[in-house]
Formats: sequence, C-alpha cells, structure tokens
Amino acid sequence: MAVAATKARVYVSGNVGAPAARFGELTLPGSGGFLAALADPVLTSSTAASPLPGVMLYPNPAHSSTTVVVPPVPGTSQATLVLRDAMGRLVRFRAITLPAAEALRHELSLAGLAPGLYVLQVQAGARRAIRQLAVF
Repeated sequence: MAVAATKARVYVSGNVGAPAARFGELTLPGSGGFLAALADPVLTSSTAASPLPGVMLYPNPAHSSTTVVVPPVPGTSQATLVLRDAMGRLVRFRAITLPAAEALRHELSLAGLAPGLYVLQVQAGARRAIRQLAVF
C-alpha cells in the first residue's frame, strides 16, 4: 500500500488479495491492484483560518500514541485536537489548555484505532494546523 498527497487530493494504491476487498459499498475483486484519488475536504482542507506554524507529531507513523506539539498562541489559552479517519469520521476529540510561554507536548492515545491514514486538525483561536498521521 502507498499513500501520497497533494494540496487537492490524497492518492492511495495497493493490491487486493483473494477473495476480494470491501471499502464501504465498494467491492474490489481479488488478485488485482487499485489506485484511488480522494478529494474529501477533511483530507485536503485549505482553510481560511490563519495557519498555526510549529505544530508537530512524533512519532509519525505511530502505533499506540503520538505526541502533538502545539506552540503558544498569544491571546489563546485553549486548543482543540480533532482526529479523523480517512473517511472523515471523528475518532478522537480533545480540548487542551495551552501554556502562555512555551510549547505544549500532549500525548494522544491511538489505542483501538485501525492501521491507516488519519488527519489531525489543531485549532487554537483563529489559527489552525492540519497534519496527516499514519497509524500502523
């Protein structure tokens, strides 16, 4: 399986083993390859909010947890972390308190999540960052 992203689309490719693979209402026959282009706005969001530089995830890819680093945002003491799966479904939501002068390091549990590509949105006041997260 391979994943690539541009500003407008997320591309996923892979092979299907026997007998077949089912993705929601789509069934792919076994013993073949596939390429999908996703243009979901959750995955490819270009938002009118001001960017929030300095947001980092590590490790990424991750297994049981990832650390989210959020820089201080002047005038803002709260932030939200919204994690969605590749279908845009909400899988985690956290409201966090931001320190005034230093970056926050928040451990985000990935327990119970299926392996795959996820999107984390960090919102602090009028600033937003979107990061991709691979879970294995």
